[in-house]
Amino acid sequence: MDTATERNDSPGNLQQPHLRYLLKELLTAHRLQADPRDFDWEPHKRPAQGRKSGERVNHKQIAAKLGKEAKWYMRRESMQLRFTPKELKQVADLLQMTWRARVALYRRALRSEPHPSSGGPVTPASDSSWARGLLSQPTCLVDTSFAVLDWNQPFAKLVRVSERRLARGNLMSLLLMEDVAREWADGDTWQEILAAELIEAAALHWTESPHLQQLHEAALDDPVVGSVYEKSAGYTFPERNCKLAMRYLHPGVQEVTFTHAGGLQ
Repeated sequence: MDTATERNDSPGNLQQPHLRYLLKELLTAHRLQADPRDFDWEPHKRPAQGRKSGERVNHKQIAAKLGKEAKWYMRRESMQLRFTPKELKQVADLLQMTWRARVALYRRALRSEPHPSSGGPVTPASDSSWARGLLSQPTCLVDTSFAVLDWNQPFAKLVRVSERRLARGNLMSLLLMEDVAREWADGDTWQEILAAELIEAAALHWTESPHLQQLHEAALDDPVVGSVYEKSAGYTFPERNCKLAMRYLHPGVQEVTFTHAGGLQ
């Protein structure tokens, strides 16, 4: 079974994103990227070009590493049954997930956040140089639906719109679906990151947020972002692309810092 077929078999309808769909896409993407040699795969004596389906990590191999049967893992991957926090940590460790991917894993599987001890790099609070660095980066505050609540001057310079427009702006509308963002976006990387954040938020808050529903539909219909957004549920949040730092300040408010945007202003 090739990658496209496995993705198409995922449960869900993009007209309304479901956590069940997002969870399977995330786990499938990581499984297909995993090195089979870490799962006791023996290469053929005669090398073949490319990685064939038999040379990809399958459900049985992951389950075996967890001391379980394939059916056990597949039922939890599709949310027929739920992972425990301990099991999720084991899966994340096995698939070598970055910290942001672990956050996505816990949100989609349990609607919760992983404990810092669950893995991934943690910056000590005493590291003042890291804190000072963030002050000079483009930063804004947004609500659950990504409506912009406040911002610093580097952020205003980054998005290149008026203060009046920012006061009524939405982060996803500004950076995903307006031409101003396409002038500074670093290839498709920024679009991939923002799209992944949007589809996850839409799935988590679909019922209580008509605005997120509208953003989801607009992203799907957008001629530039649409193709990126359709694949965003399987975004793996690789460490090299961790350009957004999102921190929850209190319920309904999160801080968004563009940690690698200095050269794009």
